[in-house]
Amino acid sequence: GDGDLDIAAIVGDLEAAGYGGWYVLEQDAALPEAPEPGAGPVHDVRRSLDFLATVSSELPRVAR
Repeated sequence: GDGDLDIAAIVGDLEAAGYGGWYVLEQDAALPEAPEPGAGPVHDVRRSLDFLATVSSELPRVAR
């Protein structure tokens, strides 16, 4: 995504190492006012999930 970390590389490395646990991704947002419905953090979370789904779909499949 748009953040400071290369999440795709991190997830790829974890998967290559055989990690099978949960991923916990945090995002901080300062809201000067209430966002419109569907905007703000809700929109950002949707984008993050879409990005993670894309990253996951591009990983090589390994038998566990």
